[in-house]
Amino acid sequence: MTDLQRLSAISSLLGWICLALMAFLPASVIACWLYFDVFGPGIADRLGIARTYTIPDQLTSLQIALGIGVMMVPVAIMMFGLWNLRQLFAGFGAGRIFTIENTRALRIFAWSAMAVIVVQFFTDGLLTVVLTLNNPPGQRVLALSLSTEQLVALFVGAVFVVIARVLEEGRKLADDNASIL
Repeated sequence: MTDLQRLSAISSLLGWICLALMAFLPASVIACWLYFDVFGPGIADRLGIARTYTIPDQLTSLQIALGIGVMMVPVAIMMFGLWNLRQLFAGFGAGRIFTIENTRALRIFAWSAMAVIVVQFFTDGLLTVVLTLNNPPGQRVLALSLSTEQLVALFVGAVFVVIARVLEEGRKLADDNASIL
């Protein structure tokens, strides 16, 4: 098996994984809120409010709908990014390596990944409101936090934006060299 064939096979596999994630992400959000009694403690722990504020075992229909709606915003952005990442892998799988479509797909994925982190900062705050919505006055909360993992993810996204730009410049140079010969 040649290196290009290996690249094609791995790219095809990663493209399918992108599709699977695009199906799994929204389904997991819906499951988290419909089965809050199972997944709720994990959500509350991630938001950092479980130790300080009372989180109900059972949510109202309004809380479930709001929770799903809020969490779907970053999921929708990530699905858009994954779709573009899948396009990148499809190009690689077809043997198209340095193309404008591939650099565009990588750039969109990178910006989408960074947008998810920024949006998640706000949606996490909204989720704390949703979870404490029915608490008595003084027990409702809006909690915002920024973690080291989020900062690292922003940095990695920025690195991929730069890599996409470098690939675009390399493609332009290759086109210029090809026109000279």
